[in-house]
This record gives sequence, C-alpha cells and structure tokens, in this order.
Amino acid sequence: MTDSPRTHQKVAPYRAVWLEGLLTIVTMGCYLFIWFALAARDCKRITGRSFTPILWFFAPVVCLPLPFASHILLKTFSDIEAQRQLPGWSRMQNIAWNGLFSGAYIGAYVVAEFIESQALQFVLWAVAFILFLLLHHRLNRIRQAFESEPMMHRFAGFNALEWVVGLLFLALWVGLFWALGQLKLVNVETTRIESGTEVVLPEAGVRFTVNQEGWENVPIGTVTDGTAEYELRGPASLNNMWYAVFTYTEHDDFNEVAQNRYATYLEVLPGAQCTASRSLQQGTDLLRSVVSCENTEAGDKQLYISHLIEREKGLVELVGYMWVAPRKYTQYKPQFVRDVKGLIADEK
Repeated sequence: MTDSPRTHQKVAPYRAVWLEGLLTIVTMGCYLFIWFALAARDCKRITGRSFTPILWFFAPVVCLPLPFASHILLKTFSDIEAQRQLPGWSRMQNIAWNGLFSGAYIGAYVVAEFIESQALQFVLWAVAFILFLLLHHRLNRIRQAFESEPMMHRFAGFNALEWVVGLLFLALWVGLFWALGQLKLVNVETTRIESGTEVVLPEAGVRFTVNQEGWENVPIGTVTDGTAEYELRGPASLNNMWYAVFTYTEHDDFNEVAQNRYATYLEVLPGAQCTASRSLQQGTDLLRSVVSCENTEAGDKQLYISHLIEREKGLVELVGYMWVAPRKYTQYKPQFVRDVKGLIADEK
C-alpha cells in the first residue's frame, strides 16, 4: 500500500459533504445504507481488516445493530487517523457522536411507529442528518490521504451507483408530488374534524361524535359507491378507516336492510367473527340494530360495523370500516366503535 498523500484529483471535503447530503435527502435517507457499505469497503482497502461491506448495508436498515456498527467504524477511523497523523476525533467525541446519531436515527423510527409526532420525527431526522454530514466529512479527509486506494470514478461529484440511485429516487419524488397534487385537487372540499366534535347532519336528521384526531370529511364517493349522504375518512396515516351515513325511505324494510348488511359483511370478510344485536330505542317501539364483523387478513385486522336506526320516516345508518395493523387496531377500535354506536337520530 502506498502511503504518500494524495496530490491530484482531490475532492473538496465540504463540497463532497453537501453532494452526499443532497443525495441523502433526495433518496429520503436510503442513501445511508449505501454510504455505510462504501465506508466499510474503503476501510477494508485501507486497513486490510476483514470488513464485509454488504453486511454494513443492513446496519441502518435493521437499526438495532447500528450503534455497534458505528462504534466499529469510528474506531477504525481513529486507528487510520493515528497511523497517518491526521486530524481526528477524541474517544469522547466518538462516543458522543455514536450516542447522538444512533439515538436520533432509531428514535425517529420509534416516534413514527408509536408516537406519530411528525414534528418530533423531523427534529430527530435533522439531528441524524447533520451528524451524518460530519462523519462523511471525516471519511473524505481519510480518503484524500490515500492516493493508491481505488475508488469509483466520480462524474460531477457522484459515482455511477450514486447517480443511478439519485435519479431513480428523484423520479419517485416527482411522481409522489404529482400524485399528492392530484389528490389535493380531488379533495379540495375536505374539512378536518377535531377530536370530540359532534357532527350534525340536518339533511339526514342525525348526529354523532368523532372521538379521535385526524379525521376529515371528504366528497361523496371517496370511500363509498356514491350512495352515502356523508363520508368521513380516518387519519392520514390510516387511509383504510372511514365512516359513512346512509339514509333509506319509509318503504325500506328494517329487517331486510339489517339482514342484507350482515350478509354483505360475511361475503366481503370470509371467515369473519360477527355479532348482531337488536333492541328497541328507549321509550319507543322503534328498532335499533348493530352488526359487527371482525377478520384478519395478511396479518392486519379488519372491522365492519353498522348502526341502523328506525325512524317514523325511513331508516338511517352509520357504517364504519377499518383495516389496520394489530397494534393500531387495538389503539383505535374502542373509540371507533363508540363513534358508530353513538349515532343519534333527530326526527325532522
């Protein structure tokens, strides 16, 4: 191995840092996987140690091995810097960087999965991103010290693999923003519903309370076939949750509508566990029916629930549907069912 300092084809450290930073942003953080593999490859070539670059690709993917992988990487950087008498980080700086980076990186995933705070998740990603740029600048300084270490040829700051990944994700970003733009045009009439809001529908003669955050009313036909009187869609992170209000005339038979709803649930949820209850509305001889069917598909939980109310002039029904992961199902189901069962008919 040639130990002479690199004297040509230098890449300015800060310029390369921001190029890598741009690539990380464009790929929504996925470039970190490739960066760890490339860093391990260069460490192997410089030190001759038994790094396996492909395994390092999975360190940020799996998350839990990340602190241990980062510790090995930082120690290797320190050894190389000591060997070549390069400016480096102290042992405490290595520990602090690893703790902050791993904590922020893993914390962002935990927040996304369990807390659902976009603001906190953004802060954690920003911290991890800034720390990544510092480490990348450090690696570039090491790379520049080894003229004989083969590296992939760069075009305008990026190597061929980085260009492919960057352009691919750039196309995905463009497609995503186009789709979101189209969705915004379709749903210009949507209105956010605050938690605890009583939804009053004078035209349908009903009201009910939405007890969870993130719901919004959407144009008719968004979640049904267009025959509903009113539609609500669940939180943005749970697109498979909705409520719909249906009305029927005095010519529709209560028993037939309730039975058809039950049969429909069994048809769309094969093998589902269903319950049905029927009772008189308090102080009247008018009927009330609640039909509920639960099912598991592809590991996720599904629930259909219908609350049908008989009135002097026709029937009214609130239907709810959710299809979410088991943990989300446990979290949202109680209030979800409470909303549907809380339907109140106001005679017009």
